[in-house]
Amino acid sequence: MAAMSLPLAIYLRRGDDALEQGSGPLVREALLFAAVAGVVFLALRLYRGIWRHATATDLVAVTRAAFLALLLYLPASFVVGRLTAVPRSVPVIQLLLLVAMLGGPRLGARLWAGPRRPDAKAEPVLVVGSGEGAAALLRALSALPASPFRAQGIPTPASGAVRSGTCRCSARSMTSRRSSASSSGPTAGRCA
Repeated sequence: MAAMSLPLAIYLRRGDDALEQGSGPLVREALLFAAVAGVVFLALRLYRGIWRHATATDLVAVTRAAFLALLLYLPASFVVGRLTAVPRSVPVIQLLLLVAMLGGPRLGARLWAGPRRPDAKAEPVLVVGSGEGAAALLRALSALPASPFRAQGIPTPASGAVRSGTCRCSARSMTSRRSSASSSGPTAGRCA
């Protein structure tokens, strides 16, 4: 995507005259930007997001990564080729294109997956625990569409109360139920 954003931005800026200097400088600049963007995207761990769970925070991260990649690319391009193949307005166009090219598929995957509606018959539960055990339980509950339980919240030790959606329960008002598989793992408790 990064390698395609620069030639596309130059084409949008210059139109059919985009190749008047030949394709050599354009290919060199596109490969240089792809290398810089690859390093920035890896450093910012842009690849770690799950697309079907993309949020506005992910779009901000994409915008930040695209902006940083452009900021690092411009001096590198000046050192390599004096920015002769890149008009001055291209970085602004390229930033918009790159955000659209990186954020668009994430938004599309989010819209395609659709909103997850909780099953009305599923019993709301509180997940008591922390770390990998609680994360594994939450993943297991969300992975099973026909699960008899719906995670409603996770109590925090600082407040002693849980606030999630429409449920507000204190740790004292729930009845605990341990899973038979593990006595030290997270528990699922019902709001009383």
